[in-house]
Amino acid sequence: MLKLFCLLITLCFIIKGLHGLYYYDNNKKYITILAFGLGIIAFFTIPNETDDLQRHFNVINEFKLLPIQSIFYSGYIPNYINNLIMFIVSKTGIPNLYTMLLTFIGYKILFLFVNDVYNKYNINNKKNLILIIIFIFSMSFYKMYILALRNYFCFISGVYILYLLQERRISILKSLFLYSLLTFIHPVSLIFIIYIVYINVKLVYKFLITIVMVLHRFFLQILLLILPENNFFYMKLSPYLGGNVLAYNRNYMILYAIIIIFSLFLVYVCWINNEKKIVELLLFSTVFAISTYYQFDLLKRFIYLVPLFMCAPLNIALESNKKILKLPIRNITYFFMTGLILGSFLATIANINAYGWYLVFD
Repeated sequence: MLKLFCLLITLCFIIKGLHGLYYYDNNKKYITILAFGLGIIAFFTIPNETDDLQRHFNVINEFKLLPIQSIFYSGYIPNYINNLIMFIVSKTGIPNLYTMLLTFIGYKILFLFVNDVYNKYNINNKKNLILIIIFIFSMSFYKMYILALRNYFCFISGVYILYLLQERRISILKSLFLYSLLTFIHPVSLIFIIYIVYINVKLVYKFLITIVMVLHRFFLQILLLILPENNFFYMKLSPYLGGNVLAYNRNYMILYAIIIIFSLFLVYVCWINNEKKIVELLLFSTVFAISTYYQFDLLKRFIYLVPLFMCAPLNIALESNKKILKLPIRNITYFFMTGLILGSFLATIANINAYGWYLVFD
């Protein structure tokens, strides 16, 4: 009975958020309501023993009896901000608050990003806004987001910071400061330093950066030959370059291949609509994701950047009146988006059947 009641409350938040986004103008208010509903489910989620979230809970429980100085020598080193959040949560005795907090804030940032891009193009079509929100949400693989948390949170935040930088709403110094904070949550945030360089150099250098990213495995292997085996970076990199950290999943690989095809389609659409500038980062992210083919765990991480950079191109494609092979671009875009939403849903169902999705009242 408690489970049913909590799920109904959650559903009310989600429906209220989507309803408000469609019928009213105060989008930020309803984005907050929608994200809070998603945070509630995260709060009640219990991880499997092998999930990253269980590792997070173990660290939080370790902080219970430790002083605040322990954030500098315990937990995730050197992710001190993440440790501080875990330390504060540990004092409440409710580790699920950590899950809820990063889920709520992460999805709020994600939906605010979608809304900002939607407003930028002055598109007066709430159906497109709702569709893009559902699509971008689906591509986050909600269950995987909850169980991984830090990686997804930092990617979402990082892309939004990059967008604000491109729109000149923040300075480079402020963006670097924000990225440094994100790095102390998860080191994967360092990837955005490359993105900042990329958007601020001439075309020839962008091409060179892309080539380096494609050949990154080769350069990292050379780096490993130089570093001593007890070096921090050596220990972090060697598992990913030496063998399979995670077994390849055929179903997800098919889904990722469709995401890449859709990405290239959007690049072409923006190209023929004279919107070449907005797809540079989408194309760069797609090429980089493909270059991580050698390690499924890396591909699974970095492929998520691709849908995030689709936000602006999707608005262009959904408003385009042009055709490709006599087929309206808008209809082709609907087809891809619907297929990927369905694909992510089926992938989540398959994951639940294989590993379960346990809630505190199960």
